[in-house]
Amino acid sequence: MDEKSKAIKADGLLQVCWLVANAEAKNLGSAEILPIHFLLAVMKVIDPEFPNQLDKLNITSEEWAAMCKEAQSIRQYIDVMPERVTGKRRGLRQRLASKRTSPPIEADGFLHRSQGLKRAFSDACMFTEGDTLTLRKLVESLFELEFVSLDDIKG
Repeated sequence: MDEKSKAIKADGLLQVCWLVANAEAKNLGSAEILPIHFLLAVMKVIDPEFPNQLDKLNITSEEWAAMCKEAQSIRQYIDVMPERVTGKRRGLRQRLASKRTSPPIEADGFLHRSQGLKRAFSDACMFTEGDTLTLRKLVESLFELEFVSLDDIKG
């Protein structure tokens, strides 16, 4: 097995974001998770109010502190002020909802990732040191591959 074919696992914040992206995509009636759904989920998990919206997670305080630090790092990378995250996220969701052509998906289960999102994951894995893919690295790939842009969260 060569270095690039090693198993990569998703870190905790990436896993939470993936669950949120799945819910957002289903709510918007999408048949798959698109990069824009992932950006919408990212905007949710980097919102300083997000921890208050969660039920008690079964994680240690050290893990939670690491997640909060990573969320702050992503907010800085995207260059959005903490007090503006909620409004930008809601604006993006509203724009996506206005273009919705299918009703929300209410069935349980997970959607597949789109080809673009799979490519972003693959790209992020290539630049991951160690065996854990972080949400920050995935966000960087989404922007660098131009699957999402700051224009998506304007307003």
